[in-house]
Amino acid sequence: MKTLLLSSYTFKTTYAGHRSFSPKALFKDVLRFLRHPKVRASSDSSLAIRVRQVGLLTVANFFLAAVVGLLLTFLRQQGMLEETELSPEYRKLFEHLPMALLAGVGIAPLLEEFLFRSWLRSPHQALYVLSALPLYGLFVVLQPVWTMPVLYFWLGYLVIGILIEGLGRTRIHRLDAALYPFFSRIFPLLFYGSVLMFGFVHVSNYTHVPLLLYPLVTLPQLISGCLLGYTRMRYGFWYGVGQHGLHNLVCILVMFLFQ
Repeated sequence: MKTLLLSSYTFKTTYAGHRSFSPKALFKDVLRFLRHPKVRASSDSSLAIRVRQVGLLTVANFFLAAVVGLLLTFLRQQGMLEETELSPEYRKLFEHLPMALLAGVGIAPLLEEFLFRSWLRSPHQALYVLSALPLYGLFVVLQPVWTMPVLYFWLGYLVIGILIEGLGRTRIHRLDAALYPFFSRIFPLLFYGSVLMFGFVHVSNYTHVPLLLYPLVTLPQLISGCLLGYTRMRYGFWYGVGQHGLHNLVCILVMFLFQ
């Protein structure tokens, strides 16, 4: 019975990836996935094809972000977004290219891909990562009377994650198999929830953003969240980190050239 349950879970998450490389087929697959996100295994295409496809997605991501960026610049010039300028802290980061590259190409992609997309693959990962949100909220509420540094919170949370993985692969597969039907049904909600969280956390890059303008101001990040989410599900976690880092690298270099 246990073997049958695990086999059912494995079968449901299997995806027969296209071995041939076609940009048109790639973007059709992106649109098909975004219309109804589903859990599926990584592509079985060759490494060279996967790298080229992720490269295409990076180019598409940068092009769409640039178009939206120009639109936002136009709206600011017209006085519609005049108060939503880049925050002083964010501007200060870009005063030194090495620091900007370290933060934008090294640290941010790894942390953000872990927080917003690493858990999209399996139910037990989703339970673990998403549980950080209410726990962190509780910590913030208790912070005035509880002086433990936030670093200790995250170290403790990391220990919990290690203990969860330490339960053993058999038990984790059993847990995933039991939770998969529910996880599959709510996956579109989880996927687009991760996109919204990823987009709206970047509101902190700006100053004086009205709540109703969150979707507009963070539209480049929302687009990136959709494409990075597709990459996570189609190719795997590290491809998403690479795509995220490459996109940030191009954006940082462009900002330094034209500021």
